[in-house]
Order: sequence, then structure tokens, then C-alpha cells
Amino acid sequence: MVCGARADLIVTLGLNEGIWPAPPRFHSHLDAHARAALHRSGLDLPTVQTHVHHERDLYWWTQHAASYCISLYPQVVNGSPRVVSDLLVDAAIRPASPIEAPTPDPTTSAPSPSEFGESPFDLLDLQLSPTQMTRFGQCSFRWFAQYGLNLKDLEEPSSTLAPHVRGRLYHHTLDFVAKGLKDHPEASLDSLLTEGFAAAETHENLMRLPNWIWQRAEHLQHLLDLVQAPEFLPEGHVVHVSEQDFTVDWFGLTVKGTLDRLDQTADGFVVTDYKTGSDKPKGACGSDGQLSLDVQLPIYLSAASHLTTTQVTRGRYLSMTKRERRTLADANPDLAGLEALAASFVRSIETGHFPVAPDERQEACQYCSYGPLCRYSFDGGEEHDE
Repeated sequence: MVCGARADLIVTLGLNEGIWPAPPRFHSHLDAHARAALHRSGLDLPTVQTHVHHERDLYWWTQHAASYCISLYPQVVNGSPRVVSDLLVDAAIRPASPIEAPTPDPTTSAPSPSEFGESPFDLLDLQLSPTQMTRFGQCSFRWFAQYGLNLKDLEEPSSTLAPHVRGRLYHHTLDFVAKGLKDHPEASLDSLLTEGFAAAETHENLMRLPNWIWQRAEHLQHLLDLVQAPEFLPEGHVVHVSEQDFTVDWFGLTVKGTLDRLDQTADGFVVTDYKTGSDKPKGACGSDGQLSLDVQLPIYLSAASHLTTTQVTRGRYLSMTKRERRTLADANPDLAGLEALAASFVRSIETGHFPVAPDERQEACQYCSYGPLCRYSFDGGEEHDE
């Protein structure tokens, strides 16, 4: 905060004892007593006391620089209770009592929106996706931070492919191959892939990367290995659609997305969802308290059923990078769990209540970028990478 600056609203976070003010970082050769003695002798040397006074003054200026100020502090950090910083007590600020939200009960009606105030969301305006529903099922606060508040990580320049760029490159290439096979079943897979990869890298403007000429061969080889594997297009499979946009009514929610591929076989249709990872994707929190509830593939099955006007029950996650095991998992929808997830989402939207509620092992927290905002994973400095 720059002294003299003005703002309409200022929010301060993490005002707990032991977190704010942060411990001073002084030169290790002088302990606190030596510093205090030198400071008393007239040497302009920072001490613990001057550090605390500086933080207190900075907070005072912050509170007077805006029309409205909100100071927040978690009551629990990493499972341990925390108290408010003494500096807030000295500032004579009375913290408001926290809202104790009732535990949702699937067997009862949703809480009244008046319990938490008016919800800022309207179900009719939301653009939901399979990924969003998975995020919500992993932790409702994470969904709120990412999609409700639209908070995003700062993108830093990189000489390698970002994960989302690699995903688009691979998907565009495989879409070219699948549509080529649909129109010309006898076409060469290698030729289709080479042509599709060239078109995809041009579309993504990857030649701007300084070392793309060396990275290119590695990514192309990954995809060549995939299309040559028997799992890519098993015997008896014929491509029906590829990269097909859809809108589907899913337990009363309007969900939009893109179906990677839908094959037709003698026994019916099969959904294929491409994954750049080497493991089955983490699902939403299931009845066992773990991230075991698969959300994405069941939504794709519903979309495929809508597209074909027949019941589609077979689907799979196909790894684009793992040679040893291409098929990561087959579809096995937990309809009761998925219906409960959809109902929980509606309750949160109607009440505006998105509590921090990760899985029991907190696996969802390991790759969450919003750790500094929640009481479960905020530890005063550790960074979390997505």
C-alpha cells in the first residue's frame, strides 16, 4: 500500500497471530538483544519493535485509505485453531461473529437463501462444463474462487508448452486424424497425423517458441505412438463424431462441453475422452470422502445419448502419453452420487454458500492455486502449483 493512495474497498487477509505481522528477516549475525542495544545507542538499525511499529502504521494507513475496509482472519489453519493478531486488538477493531452455516442434508430441502443473503448467481446465466462440476465436487470454495470470482494465476513467459496449450495441440491433431479416418477409412495414419500436427502447431503459433524445433519431435512422437497403438481405434470401431460441441440437461443443470470422440460399434456407441496425463483424472468427492466420483465421463455419456438418441453406456479415458497403459479407466457412473452432487451445486448457487470443503486426504489442495485464500491450505508462504 502506498501512503496517500485511495481506494473504494480494501480487503486484508490472514490477520492472525504468528502470520501477521510476519516474523522479521534480519541478518543472522545479530540477535534481537544486540539489535535492540545498538538501536538504543543511536544506530539506525531495525529491530523487532520497529518492525511491529512499521506493520501497525502500515495497517493504520490502509484502513484510512478506503471508504470501506474488510479485515479477515481464519479461525482454523491446517486443522489448528488460530487467534486474531494482537495488532488488531490494539487497533480496537471488533471482529464480527462468523456465520455458522448449517451442514447440508440431501434428505431435506435446501437452506433458505435468506440465511446467507441474496445469492450473486443465477443458474440460467451460468455456463457450466464437466470440468467445472468436477472442481465444485472437489471443493466448492475452489469453484467459487475460480469461476465465481474469476481469479486466475498470472501467466509467466515460458520456453516450453503450457499444459493447456499442449492439450489443445494434441486434441486438434487427433481431431484431424479422426475426421480423416471417418471420411477415408483406408488413409495412412502417419500421413494424417503429420498433416494434422502441422495444421495444429500453425493454429497455436508454436513456431514463436525459441526451442520449438527441438520440442516438436518429442510431441509428434507421442502422438505417432498413440495412433499406432491398437487402443486408439480398436478393431470394429468406426468414428462417428469428433470434437463435437454439446449442450445437455444433466440432473436439471445445463452443461456445455466438447465430446472428444464417439465411435460406433456392432454393440453400440463408445465415448473416448483424451487425457494428456498418465493416470485416471481425479474425480469429485464421493461417499467415501475421497476423490472417487467420476463426473466428466458420465456427462459425456449423457451428451452422446442425446446426440445419438440411444442410450450410450460405454466410455473410456485414453491416455495420449502413457504407452504402457493407454486405457486409464472405463465408464462406471455412480448415478446416486452424481445426482447428489448436482443437488449440492444448486443449493450452493441458491444460498451463495461455498464453504472450504476438500476431500479427507486434501488431495484437491495439492494442485489448487487458491491456498492463500482458504484456512485449510494457507500456511503463510507455501505455493501451490496447478
